[in-house]
Amino acid sequence: QMVDDPMSGGRISMITDTTGIAFGSPWCRDPIGNIYFFGSRGGIYRMSPGSVPERLTSTSIDERLAKTDMKDQVISCAWDDRTQGAHFFVTPLTAAATTHYFYDARNEAWFIDSFVDTNHDPTAVVLFDGDDPEDRAILLGSRDGKVREFDLAAKDDDGEEIDSYVVVGPIKQQGG
Repeated sequence: QMVDDPMSGGRISMITDTTGIAFGSPWCRDPIGNIYFFGSRGGIYRMSPGSVPERLTSTSIDERLAKTDMKDQVISCAWDDRTQGAHFFVTPLTAAATTHYFYDARNEAWFIDSFVDTNHDPTAVVLFDGDDPEDRAILLGSRDGKVREFDLAAKDDDGEEIDSYVVVGPIKQQGG
């Protein structure tokens, strides 16, 4: 990590030699200063100010991420204040189908996302943080050249039906 300006008495110190941040912009920061990042060896981490990185990914997601070929993927990340979590977009340079990930920080839970059309997969992501609440959005620059934004009230994805499911369980029965 770099503390202060190295040319004016600041310093660079190693926090860990286990992982680093993957190439590009696969990191984001939450409102309290935690940094979330896609690791250089796969895996997704959170690092609080003054601490070492903490691996967040579970075994099932870790296996998928460990197989990510960084030279063939664009990896982007954005913090979403409305849903209190970090989006990790893993977009192949080719138009192949892909999987993206969302970390819900409130529940410490992972969700897998995908777009109906591979042309909607983001190759660039930016948090546009305007003064007006209507001007605050995560903007996704997609493979087809369009800029899209997340809309929690959307009924479709550019005319394509949104498919959603959840697995719940196991559930422990109360009493007898």
